[in-house]
Amino acid sequence: MVNLISDQMQRSNSYADDDFTRFFVVGDFGDLDNLSGVDNMTNIMSELASEKPFHFVTTVGDNFYPKGIETMDDLQNANKVMSYFQKADIKDIKIYPTLGNHDCYSDYTNEVKFSEFNSQWRMESDYYELKEPLKDDPSKYVVILMSNSCLLMCWNINEADQKAHKTCNKMHTEVGSQRVKEHYFWLEHKLQTYSTDPNAVWVGVAMHHPVLKEVPLKNDLLPLLQKYKVDFALVGHAHIYEYSNFGYDESLRYPNEAKGPMLDDCGADIEIYNTANLEHYFKKGEMFHQILVGTSGTELDKICPYHDQDGEVYFQSIDGHGLVTIEANSDFLRIAFYKDMEVPFFLVEISV
Repeated sequence: MVNLISDQMQRSNSYADDDFTRFFVVGDFGDLDNLSGVDNMTNIMSELASEKPFHFVTTVGDNFYPKGIETMDDLQNANKVMSYFQKADIKDIKIYPTLGNHDCYSDYTNEVKFSEFNSQWRMESDYYELKEPLKDDPSKYVVILMSNSCLLMCWNINEADQKAHKTCNKMHTEVGSQRVKEHYFWLEHKLQTYSTDPNAVWVGVAMHHPVLKEVPLKNDLLPLLQKYKVDFALVGHAHIYEYSNFGYDESLRYPNEAKGPMLDDCGADIEIYNTANLEHYFKKGEMFHQILVGTSGTELDKICPYHDQDGEVYFQSIDGHGLVTIEANSDFLRIAFYKDMEVPFFLVEISV
């Protein structure tokens, strides 16, 4: 596998070096019981940043386990996690977080306030817009709508679904509350605005819960992402690597379930590939792309038994702690999955 990707990378990088806006995507990392995981992940970050410029980091939540930052009077745990981002080549890179369910188990506004105590941490609100100029043409940009899925998970939930109500209550979110509605209205307004902006070359969302796995998001959020032809979603929550996609006109097969029937009782496998290719090419506007990286620090999940789910899943892996990199210019957006400091083990490229 490594040799194949290495050969492919020589071709992919022959024109990629200097005109890209680059950023890291990390998720589910702030676990004090698994600091070797965040150490490995930040080692990969530092090595990559020593070779090419990276402009920022986005997180897809579960920044601090087990209950976010519970009080601003005790930042010891948060500071311990953040110390791993002080390695030489990444210590000056700004981090733009989103919230995960663990961050919402206490007062999640503390993570916003944490921006005042840590120079890397830049969280202006529990949801906000991140707009970065493209290096090859600064009049154009990539837009990431940094969303709070603790709210987005809790819009329309049937009264009989006690499990979903308990999930929202645990995240201190009232189902269907004004705060939830305001987030959806904000998100649709932003999507509508950027869908008609010719300078917004790439538009994505970053959030914790996977859009193609969570029933509330499949029914409430996914239709918006399809309507406005959002390019990508950066997600975590499941402690695995996964790439999947979904057509803009595609219908859900499991609208009321997180997953479908078992496809493979694969035992203790750590990788499942539904494709022989490790590098995939798409045209912009062809598919909605979900990039799942819940592998940046905490204990990894199992991927077996393997179940069907909405969208087309290309691979799942729990082979080590790591991250995703994204590089974008006005012609291409490239997504690379890393579990070590050598080469990416899976690549996706979208072209205009």
